[in-house]
Amino acid sequence: MKKTAKASLLITLLMLVFMSISINGAERVTCDVEVLSEQSATIKLKWHEGINNNPIRIVSWALESNGTLKVIYESSATTVKGWDYRKIQATNFTFPIKIVLEEKGKEENNFPDMPSSETEKLSILNLYARGIISGYSDGSFKPKNNVNRAEFAKMMTLTAKYELLKESTIEFDDIEKNFWARPYVITLAHKEIFKGRAGGKFDPTGNITIGEVIAVINRTFIFYQDNNKYPYTQKAHWSNSDFLALVEAGIVKPTDHYFYPYNPDRKATREDCAVLLSRVLEQICEKK
Repeated sequence: MKKTAKASLLITLLMLVFMSISINGAERVTCDVEVLSEQSATIKLKWHEGINNNPIRIVSWALESNGTLKVIYESSATTVKGWDYRKIQATNFTFPIKIVLEEKGKEENNFPDMPSSETEKLSILNLYARGIISGYSDGSFKPKNNVNRAEFAKMMTLTAKYELLKESTIEFDDIEKNFWARPYVITLAHKEIFKGRAGGKFDPTGNITIGEVIAVINRTFIFYQDNNKYPYTQKAHWSNSDFLALVEAGIVKPTDHYFYPYNPDRKATREDCAVLLSRVLEQICEKK
C-alpha cells in the first residue's frame, strides 16, 4: 500500500474513532438539577461538556410509573440557545428524584447491555442524564466492569458539583501533570475525601473497592436520614463506621449484594457505583 493511501486510511480511521467517541460520550444533552424544596426544582438542559451549541427546548415532563421524572426535549430551529431550563413544581412526587431524558419523537436511548434490574437500570440512566457517567465508544455501558480509583474520583466530584482545582499542595508520585483525572483527584485529596496509597502514590488505575467507595461518599456528604439500623455483627474493617453511616442514611440497602455479609474488599462495578451515587442524588443532603 502506498504511503498516501496508508495516511488516508489512518486519517479516516481516526475520524471514525473520534466521531464514535463524540456520539457516545460528549455529544449528548445532560441536565443540571437544583432542588429548591421538596415541591420544586430547576432543571437546566445543556450539551454535555459544552462543546455543542445546537438549540435545545424543554417540551414537557411527567412522573413515570417507575418513580422517575422524565423530561422530554427537542432540538428545535425555533430556539437559538444551546440550553434551556424550567422551574418544575411537584404535584404528585417530591424532590430529589431520579431523572431520565428523552428527545421528542425518538425512542429512549438505552444502552443495549443494561442490567435487567430496575434499580440498577434507572440509577445508570439517572447519572447518565446528569452527565456524571458515560457509555463506551461502541455504544455499550458495561455495567459489570470494575471501576478504577481515577474514574471514581471523577464520578464523585461531578456528583458533589465541586469546583475543580488546577493546582494543589497535595500531589501524588503516580499522577502526572497532564493526567486526565488529575483535577478530580487533587480536588478530592485537597478536601481530605480521597486518600492515597502508601509511598506517596494514588494508584489511579487500581480497582476501587466497595469499602473505599462507601468511605469516600460518607466523607463527602452529610445525610439527614438516620433511621435505618444494621442488625448484624461485622468483621473488623477500617470502613465499618462509614458503612453503618450509609446504612442509617438509606444509601446502602438490604437488597445490595454486599449488605450481608458486608464485603468491603469486593471490587466495585460501574453499576454498584451508579446505584450508590444515584441514591445520594435522591436525598436532600449537604456537602461537607
